[in-house]
Amino acid sequence: MTQTTKIPKTFEEYLRYNDDTDKKYEFVGGELVEMPPESPLNSRISFFLALQFAKKFETSCPLTFLSVLATLLSTHGFV
Repeated sequence: MTQTTKIPKTFEEYLRYNDDTDKKYEFVGGELVEMPPESPLNSRISFFLALQFAKKFETSCPLTFLSVLATLLSTHGFV
């Protein structure tokens, strides 16, 4: 049996939309536009910036730092 996926027509439907893939979309003019995957350089830059941000919490809130660090590592495939 084929299952049809309802394409969102409104912004509210877009916010609830999930196609069970890792693809990312933008909602432009009532249509879904698939976004290209993140480049390796952009991924490294975002990892670096997030790590710098997490370090700011290291002394004031160690549990937050560890939580953010664990999320970063797993998100970027290090765990």
